[in-house]
Amino acid sequence: MDNCIAHGSVTSFLRGDRGTAARDFKITGITVNNSIVYDMGLNGASAYYTFHLNKMQFNTLTISKSTFYNAGPGLVTASTTYTGDVIPTVSITNSTFNGFGGNAKYALLDANANPINFTILNSIFANTPKSGTVNAAAIRGTGAGSTLKISNSNYFNLFSALTGGTALTFGTATLASNQSINTGWTASTTDFTIAVGSPLRSAGSTGGPIGDPRWTY
Repeated sequence: MDNCIAHGSVTSFLRGDRGTAARDFKITGITVNNSIVYDMGLNGASAYYTFHLNKMQFNTLTISKSTFYNAGPGLVTASTTYTGDVIPTVSITNSTFNGFGGNAKYALLDANANPINFTILNSIFANTPKSGTVNAAAIRGTGAGSTLKISNSNYFNLFSALTGGTALTFGTATLASNQSINTGWTASTTDFTIAVGSPLRSAGSTGGPIGDPRWTY
């Protein structure tokens, strides 16, 4: 999916759990680039993650230069345990996520005991949950051989509940050069322009802006 706007799905943005058994369906690569995705399913109350890949074997999921808001109770799930041909890789770069999470899901990733390579780079995550609660751990990925990393990113207002919640943790993920700058966005914000002079305009791994680049034009 390249240079698209998608919204108003009944269940989720991408659902890959239709096989009777794990690995009934296989796909090599899934790519979302330079796109905007919003208003997916019941969002925080939905049973389906934005990328709902339980039972589907996939090699790569690549999200870049895109914006997601009001788009699911969690970002990625691949929690049905099975032995696959490869360790899947999820790569998220220069993207913006706001107003998501709920239904007691894992806000960013649920890989259960499956091995997975999960990387977030130069991105912004804000305002979780949108409704209800999320697991206090934003990431579940405990399979042997997993690599989990969040770097040069900004996250704020990530809690386990709308009121009385605790700040989300990231499990065994390696955290490097991240920030927690509150840009003033709320869960209903739809304009994610980064203010001129904001340190987020130079917080990237190469000295450039983080988040979806469209918001710094």
